[in-house]
Amino acid sequence: MQVTNRAIRPLAPEEIEAVEKAATSVETLETEYMDGRIFDMSLKAKSDGDDRLADTYRLLSGVLRPRVELMAKIDSSTNQFHVTPASLTEEERVLLASLVDQVSDPELRARFADYLWIANRDRKYGEIAVDEYVASALRLRDPEKWTGCAGRYERAAKLAASLGKKNERFTRTVRLVEEYLRELDGTDPLFLSERLMTILLDLKQGDPSQYAQLAEKCALAAEARGNFYLALHYWNLQRSCYSAIDDVDGQRRARVAAAESVIKDGESRTFGEQASFVTAADFLHRGVVMLTKAGASQEHINEIAVRVKEYQQKGLLELKKHSAPFDASAFIADARAAVAGKTLADAVAEFAQMPRLPNRASVRREVLRRAKTFVFTHLFAEVKLNAEGAPIAGRGSVSGDETEETSNVLALMYVDVVNSFSVEIQTTIQPAWRVIQDEHDIREDDMSVIAQQSWFVPPSREPYFAKGMAAGFNGDLITAIHVLVPQIEGAIRWHLKRRRVNTVRQNRDGYDEERDLNQLLALPEAKTLLGESLHFALTALLTSRFGYNLRNDLAHALVEPRDCYSTVSLFFFAVVVMICVRTMRERRQAETKDSE
Repeated sequence: MQVTNRAIRPLAPEEIEAVEKAATSVETLETEYMDGRIFDMSLKAKSDGDDRLADTYRLLSGVLRPRVELMAKIDSSTNQFHVTPASLTEEERVLLASLVDQVSDPELRARFADYLWIANRDRKYGEIAVDEYVASALRLRDPEKWTGCAGRYERAAKLAASLGKKNERFTRTVRLVEEYLRELDGTDPLFLSERLMTILLDLKQGDPSQYAQLAEKCALAAEARGNFYLALHYWNLQRSCYSAIDDVDGQRRARVAAAESVIKDGESRTFGEQASFVTAADFLHRGVVMLTKAGASQEHINEIAVRVKEYQQKGLLELKKHSAPFDASAFIADARAAVAGKTLADAVAEFAQMPRLPNRASVRREVLRRAKTFVFTHLFAEVKLNAEGAPIAGRGSVSGDETEETSNVLALMYVDVVNSFSVEIQTTIQPAWRVIQDEHDIREDDMSVIAQQSWFVPPSREPYFAKGMAAGFNGDLITAIHVLVPQIEGAIRWHLKRRRVNTVRQNRDGYDEERDLNQLLALPEAKTLLGESLHFALTALLTSRFGYNLRNDLAHALVEPRDCYSTVSLFFFAVVVMICVRTMRERRQAETKDSE
């Protein structure tokens, strides 16, 4: 719930001056640091008995609070401290317009004008926002504290593009970004050059072939400093550059270089104060997966695989048993604490551990126990209706004495497990998901690192998984669900084909057609591939009519926007993240026999 029910009033010149003075008194001149000073003014006005002035300052605090990276999607924000442009009343828009005219600080003018541009699509305010974001970016330039500068250049460039790529502001913004990139020449120690090149690539500006060379320079420099995580981002950026000019060989070389960087990262973890062969084996295994996807020589892959086994054996000596008390009364607080204040990589890793997959045998026992205990409610058959009241599935009675897993028992099992997903989402996954949204700007490049290292994700599907996961973490579950559901189906089909499983059947006209997900999951090889718990969960989520049936409803355009934001849809998203993160670490089941 955002800041709403505001009873504001116009600000006098001296009050506007006080706002600007308070906002610009912070050490870091970015709006997300300025909002606290304005909120303090709101509390002061409230204590003085001026409720309308307090509401006015609270409105401004809510406008300043979102990070600049969130502005492109600010109207979909669910953060209770944010004001959304769509919620602005006419009186509030007039107030922001007066502030644009009267304050001089570029960061403040950019934010107020940006809100008016989103709310009204008034070109005047779009142009002001572009100019002021550029001015603020110039002031915030710092190769080490790079996020403020890069975020404002990106927002300025995208705003300018929305005004038309032939307009002077767009050309000027692109030129300024290119000039700064040349000035840095890859000497910045972190992500600034990567972000600037990404801005230009996303807008299809500049020379991708030059950026590919610069990305390689940055990657090699990062490796030399021992920052392999940064190097991996630059190798992936180089692959994007080659992709932009359709250089297939360049893309392959970049993928191999990225894999080698991950392997070097693993090797670096075999010595030093925090040496760990368990961790080293994990990184080398990821490198093996990446080399395989990149089409590297089998001889080199086998060489690394031998070291993986060697490190795994050494890692056994490091393993110890751990146990800790669990406070069941603090689910939500624990979930938030698990991801709060962590790097994006660590937060996603924690998030991926949260989905608890159902134990099929336990669910069955519980269903039969209730059938024997509550005989009357299980005595009668049940028909499931869709949203329009039409029957779509039915089951017979369940006595509790069934010795086999009948279709009637299975129907109740799917109902049970979907209900358990809803509870789990509300107590653990959703709180953690919201913290990650608030604390991080998640980009497709971040998620492509996970997709690239996951053996489950087919090489050609990596961009789709990255797009779906980035959208999901950014709160856009409509995009996430529509992208990831078919990709899960495609990935399962791809792995079954690699195992020489026939995924084709003849239709009634005698023509071959691919089996859909319902039929793929019915294959015994699919359960072997996924494992019983994941197979059961995906069936309940995607194809069972007594479960959530998400895949089939999506295929027939029966999924409403609100359905994408349901607790069960969020659980599906969390399961996809879990699959991708876990399969970064697991040995590839498809190659177990070969490696032995």
